Amino acid sequence: MGTKFIELSKRNRTEISLSILKVRLFFPLSLAICCLLGVLCFFFDDFFLVFFPVCIVFLISLPLVIRTKTDVFSIWSWIFYSSILGVLIRCLYIYFDMPNFNAIDDVFLYGKAKSFLLPAMVLVFVGVFMLVLGYLSTSLNLNLNGKIFKNKKWNEKAFFITSSLLILISVGGLVLFINAQGGLFSMESISSYRGVSDNLAEASPHAYLRLLVSFSGINLFLLTTWLLKYNRMRWIAYLFWLISFLTFVFFNFYISQRAAIVFTLVQLTALSYYLKGFKLPKLKFAVGVILALAIFQLMSTLRNVKDVENEDVKLNITKALEPAILTTNMIDVSKTAHIMDAIPSRMNYEYGATLVTIFIAWIPREFWPDKPVTNVDNTIGIKVFGATTYGSGGVPPGLIAELFWNFWIPGVIIGCYLIGLLIKIINQTILSNIANPNIVIIYVVNFMFIGLSFVGSSFSSVLIGVLQTLIPMILILNIITEKGKCDI
Repeated sequence: MGTKFIELSKRNRTEISLSILKVRLFFPLSLAICCLLGVLCFFFDDFFLVFFPVCIVFLISLPLVIRTKTDVFSIWSWIFYSSILGVLIRCLYIYFDMPNFNAIDDVFLYGKAKSFLLPAMVLVFVGVFMLVLGYLSTSLNLNLNGKIFKNKKWNEKAFFITSSLLILISVGGLVLFINAQGGLFSMESISSYRGVSDNLAEASPHAYLRLLVSFSGINLFLLTTWLLKYNRMRWIAYLFWLISFLTFVFFNFYISQRAAIVFTLVQLTALSYYLKGFKLPKLKFAVGVILALAIFQLMSTLRNVKDVENEDVKLNITKALEPAILTTNMIDVSKTAHIMDAIPSRMNYEYGATLVTIFIAWIPREFWPDKPVTNVDNTIGIKVFGATTYGSGGVPPGLIAELFWNFWIPGVIIGCYLIGLLIKIINQTILSNIANPNIVIIYVVNFMFIGLSFVGSSFSSVLIGVLQTLIPMILILNIITEKGKCDI
C-alpha cells in the first residue's frame, strides 16, 4: 500500500512538473508568434485573416496546456479542434483563395471584400476570450445522486429486453419515416434532404419519427458498452449491435446527415477510450477515420450528382476534407460577419427570443401549422444567405453571432462567459465520476460535443438535442442498472 502511494505521488509530481514546463514554454512562444504575425499585418493586405485565427487558437489551447492530464475527447478539446478547422484553416483558405477565388466567394464572402470580415474577427476573438475566462474561473462540480450515478452493474435480462425493444422502435420508426417521405428512394435521391418545402406550413421534417429512429444510436452505445465491459451473451450483443448500426447508418445516409455518421464513429472510439482507462485504440481510431472520410466524401458526392451510376467516387483525403472546410458550420467568422451586417437592416434584435424557442419547438407543426419558426438556422439561411426552402439551406448562427443578434456586444461578453462556466462545471462533474460506465456513456452521447455545438450552432437547438437523448438515456439506464452498490 505504501509503495503504491509513493509511486502515485511520484507520478502526480511528474505530471505537475510537465504541466508547469508546458505553461512556461507556451506563453513566450505563443506571444512571440502572435507579435510577429501582428507586425506582418502592416505589410500584407488582409493579413488579419492569419493573425487573429492564430491568436484565437492559442487562446483556446490555454485550458488544455495548463491541464496536468491529457484528455483528447474532453469537451474543451472539441472546441479546440473546431477552432483549428473552423477558424484557422478556413481563414487560411480565404486568405490564399483556396481552392480558388470563386469557391471562396460563393461560400464565405458573397461579393464582399475580405476586409469585410475584420469586425466579426474582432468580435469572435472577444467572445472566445470570455469563453476561456469563464472556463478558467471555476472548478465547481455537481454532486450526482441516484441509482445510475452510484451503481455500475447492469442487469443482463433487463438489458437485452430493453435492447430488443429499442431495435423494434427504431426499425419501426425508420419504416414509418420512409413511408411518410413517399417511399424508399430513386438513384437520383439516394442521399438527400427530407421534409423540405418553400412553404413553412408544408415543411414536414417528421421530428418525432426521427426521434424514434434515433433510438438505434442510443442502442448502439449501450451495446458497445456491454461488449467492452461484459463477457456474457456476446453473440447476441454483436447481432443487436450490427442491426442497430445498419439502421442508424442507413437512416442518416437516407436523410443526408453526413456529420451524424462521422460524429457517431468518433463517439464510439471515445467510449472505448474512457472505458479502457484513457487508452486510445489507435488501430480502431485509424480505421474509423478512414471510414468516416470515405462516408463523408461519398455522401457529399451523392448530394450533388444526378447520374449516380456513372459517377466515379474515389477517396481523396484533400477532397474528403474540403466539404468540412468550405462550409459555415462550427465557429465561423464569415457567417458571423454576414449576420452582424444583417442587423438591424434585415433582422431586428431579438432580446432573448431565439434563446427560449425550446418551449414551443416540441409541438409538431402537423398540430400547429401556423407555429412560428423555431429553428433559427432557417431564419438565418433565408434572411441572411438567401435560402428559399425550409428544411434545407439553414445556417446555424453559432453562439457568438446569436448572442450578438439578441443583446449586441454586451450579450457576447456576458453570454460567452456564462457558457464557459457551464462547460467547465459539466466537464468537472464528469471527470469526478468517470469510473462509472453509466456516467461515461451519458457523457459521450450527450455532452462530449456540447461545447462544439454551442460555439457552432444555436442555443435552443443544442438544448433540444441534449434533452432528446439525455432523457431516454437516463430512463433506460435506470431500467437496466442493478439496485444496490455493486461493481462490474
